[in-house]
Amino acid sequence: MTKTTRYQNRLPFIILFLLTSINTVSAHNQASSNYKMSKDVMSNGGNQANSLNYQRLSTIGQPAIRRNISNNAILQSGFHHPSVSPATCQIYAVNDEGLNNSQFFTINIDDLTITELGQLYEEHDIEALAIHPKTNMIYAASGDNVKNGNKGNFYAVDGKTGQLVPVGSTGFNEIEDLAFSPDGTLWAWAKGDGLITINPTTGTGNLIIPPNASDVLVEGLTLSKDADDHTVFYGSVNTELWRYNMDTNTLDVPCTNLFGETEALEMVSDGLKILPAGFLLVGTHNVPFGLHAFNPENCEVIIADETLTNKFKDVEGIALPVEACAKE
Repeated sequence: MTKTTRYQNRLPFIILFLLTSINTVSAHNQASSNYKMSKDVMSNGGNQANSLNYQRLSTIGQPAIRRNISNNAILQSGFHHPSVSPATCQIYAVNDEGLNNSQFFTINIDDLTITELGQLYEEHDIEALAIHPKTNMIYAASGDNVKNGNKGNFYAVDGKTGQLVPVGSTGFNEIEDLAFSPDGTLWAWAKGDGLITINPTTGTGNLIIPPNASDVLVEGLTLSKDADDHTVFYGSVNTELWRYNMDTNTLDVPCTNLFGETEALEMVSDGLKILPAGFLLVGTHNVPFGLHAFNPENCEVIIADETLTNKFKDVEGIALPVEACAKE
């Protein structure tokens, strides 16, 4: 089968994706009744009646209501726990050591210093990373090579210590990557299933693309707004860069020259000092980590030879804190 025919055969799945997303019930339109506890069980099993430590969390787009907590801190959307620190203005990434050992690390934007963040999470198989564009909260998700934890699980990550805090199961077996839209909607690619959204408060995933699109082996996922304010998804399929414009319902493959088996994508936004907005940061399997950047508009490799470390050679996720960097 030719590449052109293969893409044409998948266009009906994308059309179904658009129609499905229109009919999907959004968390924006639902009242919030989600409670999390600051000292009790974080993910499940807590009893509201027996806890004095509840904090009311709103679903995306809904204002939080309850304020009877000591620090009066209320999060507009997503998982929150007082002990979890948000991201600061630096690049966050996670490396896969061996089959399923996960190490978070950061890159200083000013001098490009790399620092390990927290412990090595053995057999957790963290495959995906994203940062909320307003709250700076860091989130991660696991694949299916998990022996310590759960497959397809959703986590919060402490921006100062790298502590991995379970939020809940996505309901899917393997999450390949995470990507926030500017409005705070969290998207993900679930291997073998397709494009999903995830509720950051509970970790629950919701399938958007029908299952018959699941043969698309997307490993990296990111999105942005184009000049016409359209939502545009970018996905890496080995060395190919796929692009889907949700507003015009168009799919194309503008580039076929990514560095190798690309497992992490992150769109550079305004406020990051090292690269212009609109470029992609890339994490590649079996390639020492550096500032490997790519221009999706003309398929030009911007930086491909700057190796920052030989220790991390299988970066699975890259994330940038938009709000934190905008304040600096």
